[in-house]
Amino acid sequence: MKTVLCYGASLTGGYNAEGGRHALPDRWP
Repeated sequence: MKTVLCYGASLTGGYNAEGGRHALPDRWP
């Protein structure tokens, strides 16, 4: 099994470039 590490990417639930947070359906599952 492989492991994927998401470190600080915007899709980990951070902020988008236009301000505010990404919508819940757009975040990493």
